[in-house]
Amino acid sequence: MVEHFVYLAENANLETAERFLTQVEASFNDLAERPMIGAPLMLHDPALAGMRKWPVTDFENHLSVIR
Repeated sequence: MVEHFVYLAENANLETAERFLTQVEASFNDLAERPMIGAPLMLHDPALAGMRKWPVTDFENHLSVIR
């Protein structure tokens, strides 16, 4: 997250980078309260069974992946 924050700050602007961190924190809080809200991932590796994904609000190309 920190690396992406720096990337956004350098390539977009500081406001976007700060908004990204705020939205990531909100997404993690949602997942902490309701861990099964993420969509299941269908992965071939059995070691990754049970993984779920959840989008970061306003940054839909960024996903939180949880187990």
